[in-house]
Amino acid sequence: MQGLIRGLRHNDQTVRILAGVALGEIGEPAIEPLISYLADDDKDFRAAVGFALTEVGEPAVGPLARTLRDQNPSVRTDAAAILASLRELGVEALVAATKDQDSNVRENAESAITAMGIIADDALLARFNAVLEKEDPETQERVTRALRKHLPPPPPP
Repeated sequence: MQGLIRGLRHNDQTVRILAGVALGEIGEPAIEPLISYLADDDKDFRAAVGFALTEVGEPAVGPLARTLRDQNPSVRTDAAAILASLRELGVEALVAATKDQDSNVRENAESAITAMGIIADDALLARFNAVLEKEDPETQERVTRALRKHLPPPPPP
């Protein structure tokens, strides 16, 4: 694994991307090294890191949720987008982030939820409903409003 982590710092972008993807296949032990590269200047490399973190799946949710509080706005945005790409797995973390004291964290979470509305299916909406049942009315309204931005209107009665 150490060789792959060194590969993340390589001068050749292809080597860096392949190292990131390979780390994603390793799974949980690779989460923190991958997250540390969400601040990289190379957009394509950050996309590969995001892909690798989605491959890790559920174990990456907690560390990504903590990353929503990073000082770097692009890191927060990428973390929210990765959580959104994890679909049902990222719902609880994103809903919790809509209540954060930092307005930037709330905005990133709401934007990610809005993006999830584009690809919403019954399973994703069921997960949102299950999580929102436990939330206060203000959070329920905020998340529902974000989700509905891209959902088709309900059929007429």
